[in-house]
Amino acid sequence: MNQKKTRLKRGLFLVLMSMTVDCSTNLLHAQSTSTSTSLCEIVRGGKEWVGKKVRVRARYYTDFFHGARLEDTACAGLSLEIAADPPNNADPGVRRFSQALSKKYYDSHFLFINVDISGTLSWKESAVLNSALSKEKRLTMPAHFIMSLDKVWAFSDSN
Repeated sequence: MNQKKTRLKRGLFLVLMSMTVDCSTNLLHAQSTSTSTSLCEIVRGGKEWVGKKVRVRARYYTDFFHGARLEDTACAGLSLEIAADPPNNADPGVRRFSQALSKKYYDSHFLFINVDISGTLSWKESAVLNSALSKEKRLTMPAHFIMSLDKVWAFSDSN
C-alpha cells in the first residue's frame, strides 16, 4: 500500500513539474517575441510603448553623420530615432546590417533603405542642445522615442 502511495506521489510530482516547465517556457517565449505594429501606431500611441519589443516595416534613413531614424509614408513628418549602438544581446544580423550599410553606401550623402526590424522602445525627454547660447538662439530637441535594434529581418535598397 505504501509503494502505491509513493508511486502516486512521484507521478503527481512529475506531472506538476512538467506543467511548471511548460508554463515557464511559454512565458519566456512570450516575453522574447515582438509585437508587429506600424511606426505610425507607435509614434501616435505615446508612452504606452516604452519598454516594449516591437517589429515594424518602415524606411530607414541615415545621412551617416546625424544618426539614423525610421520613417513611414503613411504618417509623413513623424519619425523614430534609432539608437547609435545596438544592445549587447542583439542578433548578429544587426551588426551585419550596419556593416553592409557602411561598406556599400558610406559615400552616399543620405540613404533610404526599406527595413523589417525588431527592437525595444525607450523614451527620451526633451533637452536643450546648446545651453551655452542665449535663450533666443538655443535649440530644443523635443521628447521622442528611441529604438534599440534587436533584429534585422530583412532590408532592401529603395534609392
